[in-house]
Amino acid sequence: MKTRLLLLVLIVTAILCGCSVQTPEEYYSESSQKDGMEVTISINCSTILNNMDMLESGLESYVPNDGVILKPYKVTLDENATAYDALSEACKQNKIQFEYTGTNADIYIEGIANLYEFSCGQLSGWEYCINDVFPSVGCNAYDLQDGDTVKFLYTCDLGADIGNEFTGED
Repeated sequence: MKTRLLLLVLIVTAILCGCSVQTPEEYYSESSQKDGMEVTISINCSTILNNMDMLESGLESYVPNDGVILKPYKVTLDENATAYDALSEACKQNKIQFEYTGTNADIYIEGIANLYEFSCGQLSGWEYCINDVFPSVGCNAYDLQDGDTVKFLYTCDLGADIGNEFTGED
Protein backbone atom coordinates (compact mmCIF):
# COMPACT_ATOMS: atom_id res chain seq x y z
CA MET A 1 0.00 0.00 0.00
CA LYS A 2 2.80 2.42 0.90
CA THR A 3 4.51 1.70 -2.44
CA ARG A 4 1.35 2.51 -4.41
CA LEU A 5 0.83 5.71 -2.46
CA LEU A 6 4.43 6.77 -3.07
CA LEU A 7 4.11 6.04 -6.79
CA LEU A 8 0.88 8.06 -6.95
CA VAL A 9 2.54 11.00 -5.16
CA LEU A 10 5.50 10.90 -7.60
CA ILE A 11 3.21 10.84 -10.64
CA VAL A 12 1.08 13.72 -9.36
CA THR A 13 4.22 15.71 -8.52
CA ALA A 14 5.62 15.14 -12.01
CA ILE A 15 2.35 16.27 -13.61
CA LEU A 16 2.08 19.38 -11.43
CA CYS A 17 5.70 20.33 -12.09
CA GLY A 18 5.23 19.95 -15.82
CA CYS A 19 7.79 17.18 -15.93
CA SER A 20 7.81 14.71 -18.76
CA VAL A 21 8.19 11.09 -17.78
CA GLN A 22 9.65 8.85 -20.50
CA THR A 23 10.79 5.28 -20.71
CA PRO A 24 14.38 4.75 -21.90
CA GLU A 25 12.99 3.52 -25.24
CA GLU A 26 10.97 6.72 -25.70
CA TYR A 27 13.94 8.92 -24.80
CA TYR A 28 16.37 7.21 -27.16
CA SER A 29 13.88 6.98 -30.03
CA GLU A 30 13.41 10.74 -30.18
CA SER A 31 15.93 12.29 -32.51
CA SER A 32 16.81 15.89 -31.95
CA GLN A 33 18.73 16.23 -35.21
CA LYS A 34 18.89 19.88 -36.20
CA ASP A 35 19.42 21.75 -39.45
CA GLY A 36 22.63 23.50 -38.44
CA MET A 37 26.30 22.80 -38.18
CA GLU A 38 27.85 19.36 -38.37
CA VAL A 39 30.61 18.18 -36.02
CA THR A 40 32.36 14.86 -35.57
CA ILE A 41 32.60 13.36 -32.09
CA SER A 42 34.38 10.30 -30.71
CA ILE A 43 34.69 8.77 -27.24
CA ASN A 44 37.79 6.79 -26.27
CA CYS A 45 39.02 5.12 -23.09
CA SER A 46 42.04 3.24 -24.51
CA THR A 47 44.33 4.59 -21.77
CA ILE A 48 42.59 2.20 -19.39
CA LEU A 49 43.93 -0.75 -21.42
CA ASN A 50 47.46 0.04 -20.15
CA ASN A 51 46.19 0.52 -16.59
CA MET A 52 43.81 -2.40 -16.05
CA ASP A 53 45.54 -3.14 -12.74
CA MET A 54 44.30 0.27 -11.48
CA LEU A 55 40.72 -0.18 -12.70
CA GLU A 56 38.08 -0.67 -10.01
CA SER A 57 37.03 -4.27 -9.70
CA GLY A 58 33.94 -5.14 -11.72
CA LEU A 59 34.39 -2.42 -14.36
CA GLU A 60 36.39 -4.56 -16.81
CA SER A 61 33.29 -5.38 -18.84
CA TYR A 62 32.70 -1.67 -19.59
CA VAL A 63 36.09 -1.25 -21.30
CA PRO A 64 35.88 -2.18 -25.01
CA ASN A 65 38.71 -4.42 -26.28
CA ASP A 66 40.10 -1.56 -28.39
CA GLY A 67 39.13 1.20 -25.93
CA VAL A 68 36.79 2.84 -28.44
CA ILE A 69 33.37 3.64 -27.00
CA LEU A 70 32.25 5.67 -30.02
CA LYS A 71 34.07 5.80 -33.35
CA PRO A 72 34.07 9.19 -35.10
CA TYR A 73 30.40 10.01 -35.49
CA LYS A 74 28.80 13.02 -37.19
CA VAL A 75 26.05 14.95 -35.42
CA THR A 76 24.12 17.98 -36.61
CA LEU A 77 23.59 20.65 -33.97
CA ASP A 78 22.16 24.14 -33.61
CA GLU A 79 24.54 26.94 -34.56
CA ASN A 80 25.17 27.91 -30.92
CA ALA A 81 25.96 24.37 -29.72
CA THR A 82 28.69 23.48 -27.26
CA ALA A 83 30.96 20.47 -26.82
CA TYR A 84 28.53 19.28 -24.15
CA ASP A 85 25.67 19.44 -26.67
CA ALA A 86 27.68 17.28 -29.09
CA LEU A 87 28.34 14.70 -26.36
CA SER A 88 24.72 14.70 -25.22
CA GLU A 89 23.35 14.27 -28.74
CA ALA A 90 25.86 11.58 -29.74
CA CYS A 91 25.22 9.63 -26.53
CA LYS A 92 21.48 9.87 -27.03
CA GLN A 93 21.66 8.71 -30.65
CA ASN A 94 24.01 5.83 -29.80
CA LYS A 95 22.39 4.85 -26.47
CA ILE A 96 25.54 5.55 -24.47
CA GLN A 97 25.10 6.28 -20.77
CA PHE A 98 26.71 9.45 -19.39
CA GLU A 99 26.42 11.56 -16.25
CA TYR A 100 27.39 15.10 -15.39
CA THR A 101 27.17 17.60 -12.58
CA GLY A 102 26.77 21.33 -12.65
CA THR A 103 24.77 23.81 -14.68
CA ASN A 104 25.32 26.44 -17.35
CA ALA A 105 29.03 26.88 -18.07
CA ASP A 106 30.10 24.73 -15.13
CA ILE A 107 29.13 21.28 -16.42
CA TYR A 108 31.57 18.54 -15.48
CA ILE A 109 31.40 15.11 -17.11
CA GLU A 110 31.49 12.56 -14.28
CA GLY A 111 31.15 9.40 -16.33
CA ILE A 112 30.60 7.99 -19.81
CA ALA A 113 29.63 4.38 -20.56
CA ASN A 114 29.80 3.58 -16.83
CA LEU A 115 33.44 4.69 -16.54
CA TYR A 116 33.77 7.52 -14.03
CA GLU A 117 36.32 9.87 -12.57
CA PHE A 118 38.59 7.90 -10.24
CA SER A 119 37.51 4.55 -11.78
CA CYS A 120 41.12 4.01 -12.77
CA GLY A 121 43.05 5.77 -10.01
CA GLN A 122 43.11 9.18 -8.30
CA LEU A 123 44.22 11.00 -11.46
CA SER A 124 41.62 9.50 -13.79
CA GLY A 125 38.57 10.99 -15.46
CA TRP A 126 37.19 12.43 -18.67
CA GLU A 127 38.70 15.30 -20.66
CA TYR A 128 37.82 16.68 -24.04
CA CYS A 129 39.60 18.31 -26.93
CA ILE A 130 38.46 20.23 -29.97
CA ASN A 131 40.50 19.77 -33.15
CA ASP A 132 43.23 18.18 -30.96
CA VAL A 133 43.44 21.22 -28.65
CA PHE A 134 42.39 20.93 -24.99
CA PRO A 135 40.31 24.00 -24.05
CA SER A 136 40.71 25.51 -20.60
CA VAL A 137 36.94 25.84 -20.14
CA GLY A 138 34.23 23.32 -19.35
CA CYS A 139 32.62 21.48 -22.23
CA ASN A 140 29.40 23.48 -21.87
CA ALA A 141 31.30 26.75 -22.22
CA TYR A 142 33.08 25.86 -25.47
CA ASP A 143 31.13 27.01 -28.54
CA LEU A 144 31.61 24.72 -31.52
CA GLN A 145 32.10 25.70 -35.14
CA ASP A 146 30.89 23.82 -38.20
CA GLY A 147 33.33 21.02 -39.03
CA ASP A 148 34.93 20.78 -35.57
CA THR A 149 36.19 17.44 -34.28
CA VAL A 150 35.29 16.74 -30.65
CA LYS A 151 37.02 13.98 -28.71
CA PHE A 152 36.14 12.85 -25.20
CA LEU A 153 39.12 10.95 -23.81
CA TYR A 154 39.60 9.06 -20.59
CA THR A 155 42.81 9.87 -18.76
CA CYS A 156 44.45 7.75 -16.08
CA ASP A 157 47.20 10.32 -15.41
CA LEU A 158 45.62 13.80 -15.17
CA GLY A 159 45.86 14.25 -18.95
CA ALA A 160 49.53 13.35 -19.44
CA ASP A 161 48.60 10.06 -21.12
CA ILE A 162 46.32 11.78 -23.66
CA GLY A 163 48.51 14.75 -24.59
CA ASN A 164 47.23 17.27 -22.05
CA GLU A 165 49.79 17.33 -19.30
CA PHE A 166 48.72 19.57 -16.44
CA THR A 167 51.28 22.27 -15.70
CA GLY A 168 49.33 24.31 -13.15
CA GLU A 169 49.33 27.30 -15.50
CA ASP A 170 46.47 28.75 -17.55
